[in-house]
Amino acid sequence: MKKQSALLALALSVVGPYSFAQPAADVVIERTHKTIEVQSDGTFTLTSEALIRLVTEKGAKGGGQVPIPFSDSLQTLEILEAYTLKPDGARVDVPADKIFTQAAPVAVSAPQFNDIKMKIIVFPEPLAGGKLYFKVRAVQKVPHFPNHFSLFESVPTAVAIESFTLTVSAPNELALKTDARGMGGGKLADAPGAADAKGRTRWEWKFANATARRPEPFELSGTDFGPYVAMSSFDDWGVLAKAYRDRASSKSAVNAEIKALADELTKGVTDRRKQAQALYQWVARNVRYVGVFLGLGGYVPREAGDILKTKYGDCKDHTVILESLLQAKGIDSTPVLISLLPSFQLPKVPSVGSFNHAITYVPSLDMYLDSTSAFTRFASIPDADAGKPVLQIDGGKLSHTPVAAAEMDMVFNRVEMTLMADGSLSGHAEIVTAGEPEARLRQMVSVVPANEKDKFVPRMLGTAQKAEGTYASSDPHDLNQPFTLSATFEIKEAVNLQSPGAFPMPRGFSYGDVHHKVTTGGLNKETRGTPFKCGSGTVVEHFTLELPAEVKVSSLPKNVTHKEKSYWFEATYRQDGNKIIVQRKLVAQREREYCDPSMWEEVVRMSSVLTRDARAQVLIQ
Repeated sequence: MKKQSALLALALSVVGPYSFAQPAADVVIERTHKTIEVQSDGTFTLTSEALIRLVTEKGAKGGGQVPIPFSDSLQTLEILEAYTLKPDGARVDVPADKIFTQAAPVAVSAPQFNDIKMKIIVFPEPLAGGKLYFKVRAVQKVPHFPNHFSLFESVPTAVAIESFTLTVSAPNELALKTDARGMGGGKLADAPGAADAKGRTRWEWKFANATARRPEPFELSGTDFGPYVAMSSFDDWGVLAKAYRDRASSKSAVNAEIKALADELTKGVTDRRKQAQALYQWVARNVRYVGVFLGLGGYVPREAGDILKTKYGDCKDHTVILESLLQAKGIDSTPVLISLLPSFQLPKVPSVGSFNHAITYVPSLDMYLDSTSAFTRFASIPDADAGKPVLQIDGGKLSHTPVAAAEMDMVFNRVEMTLMADGSLSGHAEIVTAGEPEARLRQMVSVVPANEKDKFVPRMLGTAQKAEGTYASSDPHDLNQPFTLSATFEIKEAVNLQSPGAFPMPRGFSYGDVHHKVTTGGLNKETRGTPFKCGSGTVVEHFTLELPAEVKVSSLPKNVTHKEKSYWFEATYRQDGNKIIVQRKLVAQREREYCDPSMWEEVVRMSSVLTRDARAQVLIQ
């Protein structure tokens, strides 16, 4: 998921759908200009125009439709002008019947969110060498926070932008504070006409990036290293938190149904931690998450009672119903604003656009909970939440979610295999997981259709292999117990036993291959320019391979021990009779969830070590 600024969620992003959907070489943004007129009550009008050059056929194909999401209860959206310029310069206007409004996909399965719409522009004859132009006007008719305004505008550098301009006009009484990086411009108070008789002030920023930057693997969001503008009328983060709380606090009121449910879920349980666990697990399992991010769907959640009736809600709603259930048992909690982007920095001014998600914090347990993740166990949080700056709504405190510990994000594979004389392989696997790998495996198993369970093992083994097998697992929805999975499998023509010869140690059925835990994503040089997502975790593998009696081993792969500042890897190979026993362990342990560019060197070195070990072969006579 890629997030755009709160303003861009209701109109078009800086570069339309090409911000992230199109490769940099396929399009060029010749011009984009955004003008925001802010009113003292926090409402505003955004006018945005863009001229996009379609460089390649792929770029032209991707430019046929431009979808613009908006909330018709909070905003109005108007397409002022839209046309195609053919390569010869001929202009073809977009017909009125090719600009239409439809319900956003989320509204189909969640009627309470039927105000989320998509305005779609269908451009005629988009051709390589041609251009697209559109101009839209969005009016925020209901302020996100009365008498306040903030924005967080990040400009992507992985696409060529020949000219970008952002102009903002606001009443002096809002006393907007600004923070910008990598953008030229600022307040125009000293320029003629900048401050008019109505007591308004203008700001203007410009940016140009004629040559697109080549994205690097696993890089953080551009908000952490690229150009941005942040503006805010909030004096500090505490004032922003209070504004959110003022609009949301009444929504978690405990009614009779909430109280009865809380009592039922905690019947016979007196321990506060176990009570919180039972309530969290019920919400995670029974309240379907509807992915409407903060900004587009506003900042006011629904009533807890309504959420209980419908059994679905967005992130704001999840914090409300969990807070209400906890409150029914006398356990205090608070909503927490966070970003799901790989972003670990906040601007210097308190902009609500820095966040796109809400989770829960329980002070008495010093614990963060994200009930939107239906497969994350109590006391854990999804990887996207880990190590992030957050704003706790009660108290207005900036804090951080915990980083993942190596022993908490874990995969353990025990696989016992038997190799037949014809090269076929059969075996049994036991998989134990914890943390993020466990949540992902739970989800993976939960979506297997009942009539396709026989296909799960072959798919996990890979379509290139002639394989079959069966599996058994604990209930993926039961968050009370660790998740376990076992499988039996058979692979035809798994190993070439031609003698003399060699073969790599087979893996059989396993999850979270240690050799792919550290990867360069194709960037094998030891330097890079951007910070990147890294994190911590542990993968352990115990493999046993029983050989046919007639196969004689002449040499095993060499044992490996390799240490880096953040990594430790060990692999041992030994023979016991006609069995080969392999044990591997990889540990990544970091103090943060992201790494500075200088740390890429050890990623490259460790990836090289793992690649060599993966290629090591068993030699047979």
